[in-house]
Amino acid sequence: MDLELNHAIVHCTDKAAAARFFSAVIDAAPMRLSGPFAAVRVNDRLTLDF
Repeated sequence: MDLELNHAIVHCTDKAAAARFFSAVIDAAPMRLSGPFAAVRVNDRLTLDF
C-alpha cells in the first residue's frame, strides 16, 4: 500500500507571517486563508496549514 500525505498542520504563533515566509522560501503560490488556517500549496498533492 502506498502512503500519501496531503497536508501537514504546522503550529505557530503568527499563521499569516509563517505562511508568507514559507511560501517565499519554497517559491510557492501566496498563502490563502482556509477556515482557521493559512494554507500554502507546496505542490499538487501537499499543503502546509499554519
